Amino acid sequence: MKPISLVVAVFVATLAAGSAEAGNPFASTPGVWDWDGPYFGANGGGSWGQSRWTAGPLTTGDFSVDGGMGGLTFGYDWQRQHWVFGTVADIDLASISGTTSNLCHPPCSTSNNFMATLRGRFGYEFGQFMPYVTGGLALGGVTASFRPPFTGEDSELRVGYAVGAGAESQFARSWSWWIEYLFEDLGNGHCSSIVCAGPPTATSTLFQTSTVRIGFNRRF
Repeated sequence: MKPISLVVAVFVATLAAGSAEAGNPFASTPGVWDWDGPYFGANGGGSWGQSRWTAGPLTTGDFSVDGGMGGLTFGYDWQRQHWVFGTVADIDLASISGTTSNLCHPPCSTSNNFMATLRGRFGYEFGQFMPYVTGGLALGGVTASFRPPFTGEDSELRVGYAVGAGAESQFARSWSWWIEYLFEDLGNGHCSSIVCAGPPTATSTLFQTSTVRIGFNRRF
């Protein structure tokens, strides 16, 4: 399933869940749960995706990367009746990596040691429950390495984008938990021919991931 299709599917599913809750006579009365204001919290989850090395006419093809991450979340929401919009930023330490031996002997390796995003968020609250869509800037540290006897690695800060959907629920006054899917694309980096043992041209290294995280927020 394409990332955009998955985002739409997640949002529709969470919106349907919210509608069901809105029809529940025991659900919270609209307006009782306040979504307006700042918040901060912690998050953690797992990522999976793909990398690809390309040097001139040669390519490894796509190979898998995966791992975990955890970090902090900060944000601010504005509520206008049932509509909630805001900004959210997060920074996570990550351990995401993958290797391939296709045209790489010894293996080629791509890894990510941190991921940060700065995104807009737009949702609709059903009392204490709010599905939302989100998108914006993504930053990450990506390292490409070619193992001995061609020792070396090339690390760089990459700028890309993140898009996704999720749902947040307030379970107590000023406290909430959330679950979220993000597709992050950090694009193509360049690893020097000396480090990555490619032809005279630099090696291009693609890095894309899908991430599912859960988190808890303290709201003010």
